[in-house]
Amino acid sequence: MAGSPLLEFGRKPGVAPLPIPAYSHCMDATAYNALATARRLREAGFDREQAEAIADELRGVATADRDTLATRADIESTRADIRATKADIQATRADIEAAVAGLEARLYRALWVQGGGIVAIVAAFNLFA
Repeated sequence: MAGSPLLEFGRKPGVAPLPIPAYSHCMDATAYNALATARRLREAGFDREQAEAIADELRGVATADRDTLATRADIESTRADIRATKADIQATRADIEAAVAGLEARLYRALWVQGGGIVAIVAAFNLFA
């Protein structure tokens, strides 16, 4: 990430870029030193408030509660739920389409009956008129 505009912003010339720790499953609260990070940010040219804010945010990321992070198993379970829901939606759609087709058939029959009735009434008026 060296050379990133975000990391270059506010950096003093001749000061090495900040090391970005790789994500680690074993990272815990003791693996992240916010004070050292804030000090390093101040050395890189950030003011005290900026350095402390960034260090606090990084601490939040580094010490995230592992119970709230999704595992591969969680993601696969969610994908399976989505596939099942999608299948349910497709089945419901097929049921709705079948019901609509049945209603269309009944509507066409009713229209033919009504049309036939109108033709019969008109013909009867013409016969008796």
